[in-house]
Amino acid sequence: MVICPRVSSDGKARFEAKGFTLVEVTIALAVFAFALIPLVGMMPVAMNSARDSLEISTTTQIAERLASELGQQRFSSLKDEGPIYFDDSGQRLPSHSAQAIYEVRVVLGTLVLNSGDPPLTSNLKRASIEIRSVRHFDEPRKFSYLIFNQGRQS
Repeated sequence: MVICPRVSSDGKARFEAKGFTLVEVTIALAVFAFALIPLVGMMPVAMNSARDSLEISTTTQIAERLASELGQQRFSSLKDEGPIYFDDSGQRLPSHSAQAIYEVRVVLGTLVLNSGDPPLTSNLKRASIEIRSVRHFDEPRKFSYLIFNQGRQS
């Protein structure tokens, strides 16, 4: 509290107190802390959501890139691949290393109506791309694409 002299209209000096009392400051801090605690409690949830969102985005980009590469290859030379390793930004790594974040397997199959039936067509393959995080033991993310024969000979 600050005591400030003030001269009144009758010429006498008067002293008045300006500032906050200790009780007011304590109540203000209590209100601030009461509001801050839930916000701090939500931080782990927000961080996990951000991590999951980034992981979904990166794995989708990896799957799209691999499906595009499969579509560019000669249809007769398509085969299962894996494991293939990628870093946290979705860049392919030459082998498993400390930078590896994602392990990918590509399994190619034919389309059938019921198990044991012959394939519907020989010009269409199903590519199942399974991406799992090397560091987190979550369920792998699975993507399926149809690769059709575009008649490429080379």
